[in-house]
Amino acid sequence: MGRMLNEYWTADRKWLEETHDYIQWMFPLPEPSQFNPHCPILNEENRQRCIWDDEVNDNLNRSFHVMHNFYGLPWVCRRKRMLTDEYDVMYDERVVTWFKPRNHNFLRLTRIRERSPV
Repeated sequence: MGRMLNEYWTADRKWLEETHDYIQWMFPLPEPSQFNPHCPILNEENRQRCIWDDEVNDNLNRSFHVMHNFYGLPWVCRRKRMLTDEYDVMYDERVVTWFKPRNHNFLRLTRIRERSPV
């Protein structure tokens, strides 16, 4: 706790894999986290800000980029939306780390997807 968003963006993959209390800060949801009771909860006012505030939107996109890189997923930024339509050479290396049954990274992926403001 007590970290800044920029610290998550600059963390290496090992730290991102082994640390379990940051994803809730990068991608808040409307409901409390069962794993991190101190994380923010996204209310409707903040959700609207995520949609219309350029700084918040840029931060969210940067977080998307960091996590896409962590997973080795391809990404393209179009109109401030991340799309996965190109193959990333890191995918083959990264997928063996997280694509396993009951891996905690699946919860992270669903949080990222649920966090999409629109």
